[in-house]
Amino acid sequence: MLVLRVQRLHLKISTTSLQMQEKIQPNRASRESTNWQHVVWTGQVTEVNSGLKLYLDADQKCWIDNIKITQQGFTSNLIVNGDFESGSNSWSFIGNHDRSRIEPNMGISNSTALALVGNMTRIVDIPMSIYFGDPTENHASSESFSTTNGQTYIIELWFRRTTGRATLHAVAGAWSAHIPIGNYGTPGRKNSTPVGGFPFRISNLTSEWTMGHTGVANTVKMQITNPTAISNATLHYRVVPRNDYEFSDGHYSTIPMSDNGIPPDITAGDGEYAATIPAISR
Repeated sequence: MLVLRVQRLHLKISTTSLQMQEKIQPNRASRESTNWQHVVWTGQVTEVNSGLKLYLDADQKCWIDNIKITQQGFTSNLIVNGDFESGSNSWSFIGNHDRSRIEPNMGISNSTALALVGNMTRIVDIPMSIYFGDPTENHASSESFSTTNGQTYIIELWFRRTTGRATLHAVAGAWSAHIPIGNYGTPGRKNSTPVGGFPFRISNLTSEWTMGHTGVANTVKMQITNPTAISNATLHYRVVPRNDYEFSDGHYSTIPMSDNGIPPDITAGDGEYAATIPAISR
């Protein structure tokens, strides 16, 4: 069975952007900087046979560049390809961090950087199980390196967050540290850039199936008040090919939604938009 999750709706609007339209929309944008930030830790890195592990504790993404681990008093970097200029060589991405990747022009001074992508995993069961990143099965990892017990090491990296909130964890042997890379912002406050009232509202979003067997199509419908305020509506969806949900940084397929009375829509011009996700095969 394939798990089919309708992830989000994307609306193209004929005026300005949706984000700027809501005059009383709560402001949830974090005030924390999204520029590159440099962090340095000092400690004893012992029992390292499996490399430096990096992971997030949420469904988020951040960029990482120029990772270094050096023994105090020395300059040799124990991390191979810590600047990611050799692509993903000497790095591996496993578990719910397997969508992590190397991205050109996203690093410091437009260099190459690691896009660390954490996907919260929900296992469909009773009760439902939820997994985040961890140092054993869900993380990005450098290749192994050797250290000397009792010696002090300097661990440093640069990171740049997106707009979300998460914690970046770093683990090397018995040493570990974490960095909060987002905050709650200013929920409930007026948006800092309001430009008038909300032109329309979405309600009654439904899907024929939340989970469906292979070979079964899935119809999604929603009601839009004041549909003349939009130029078109597009459904973005993603198929998860195993019995868990992986949110966040997936790549989506798109289908136009229509209100023209042609199935799967029923009545033209009533503000109810519909689209059918085609049957999925293995």
